[in-house]
Amino acid sequence: MAVDSVTVIIPHYNRPDFVRAALMSIHGQTVKPAEILLIDDGSTPENQEKLKKLSDLATILITPRNMGVSKARNFGAQNAKSEWLAFLDDDDIWLPDKQKRQIRYLEAHPELKALGGGATIKTSDGREEYWGEKPTYRITLAHALCHTASMSPSLLIRRDVFLELGGFDSSLHHMEDYEFGIRLLASGHETHFLGEPLFVYNRGGRQQASVQWPRMFRSEMKVLNMHAALARKEFGPLGLIRLKARCCKRYGLRMGKLAGRSIWAWGCTLEAIFGRRLAGIDV
Repeated sequence: MAVDSVTVIIPHYNRPDFVRAALMSIHGQTVKPAEILLIDDGSTPENQEKLKKLSDLATILITPRNMGVSKARNFGAQNAKSEWLAFLDDDDIWLPDKQKRQIRYLEAHPELKALGGGATIKTSDGREEYWGEKPTYRITLAHALCHTASMSPSLLIRRDVFLELGGFDSSLHHMEDYEFGIRLLASGHETHFLGEPLFVYNRGGRQQASVQWPRMFRSEMKVLNMHAALARKEFGPLGLIRLKARCCKRYGLRMGKLAGRSIWAWGCTLEAIFGRRLAGIDV
């Protein structure tokens, strides 16, 4: 199967100083996409004016109002002209051969409808670490319930499949790619994870982790509640409780302080009562 055309969608809101580097990383690809859509999600007039200087690097579409990152991505998908969709956040960058590596893999595996991959996480102090698993593998629904199937900047997916699934859930302000991955795998579309970094996630350009972790924790618990039936189907009657216990322990450690330690302790208590085993998954 030839991957003939890819549209890259970049949601943007009031950060014109960040987005040029993201756009240049797309133009620097060894295999160029067919289309680049910069979705301005209702930025202020002065920032929209600044974006005009980037009109030679992308087609700029302006949403009717500020809708949030998920709706902005979905808006881009609805207006895209290509068969395949890719995504990039406005303060991250693609590695130069991201497109080439994914397209080669998809052409070697024509049954695939979507392909994810890893990331290089870059912190504010300049440290870098790999996010994701090292082996390349077929993602299962059980795995998608435990781990984000693919962060959105490394996702390459057929446009018809993305639209069929309704895109990203706009009710979520965090973990929307985690939730989308669950629906993608539950729909039966075969998806693989390319076990290597495809983009650089600039954590330093975002809010401090101490602010983000509690929000991400609440979002992940919300996603688990949304897909409670799938959790029980994959992991048995206690599957949802065990996934929540795992979530409490993971985010409790990240949050620290009294609130984080309390959440971590609650997760440990749930595991002591209900067990921690999730069949076929390394927890």
